[in-house]
Amino acid sequence: MDDVPSILADTNQLRIIIHNLISNAIKFSQAGGKVKVSGGIKGERVIINIIDNGVGISDEKQKQLFYHFGSKMSTPGTQKESGTGIGLMLVKDFADLNNAELQVESEIGKGSIFSITLDKA
Repeated sequence: MDDVPSILADTNQLRIIIHNLISNAIKFSQAGGKVKVSGGIKGERVIINIIDNGVGISDEKQKQLFYHFGSKMSTPGTQKESGTGIGLMLVKDFADLNNAELQVESEIGKGSIFSITLDKA
């Protein structure tokens, strides 16, 4: 695995970021859905993508996704799982602490792509 770059980030915080994004991808995918983790290098940065073919997120909710929690932002999962909406706020805070960029692309009924871009070590 010599071609895998080292990332400049707090290991525990990065683990929480990825765990939360994968958990959400599973939570919002139908039974038998697919969740994919991929990555790449862009210059001196490393990109990690969490891709699902789940329910998707409206444009309006995407704008608020990382900044609000509570009943207005929390959406039940496909199996009626509940949540507080605080997980993505924590993801955003940890991304900021690690000089990482967090992005989401999503379309209702087609799924979502959450990307985190970090500095190479």
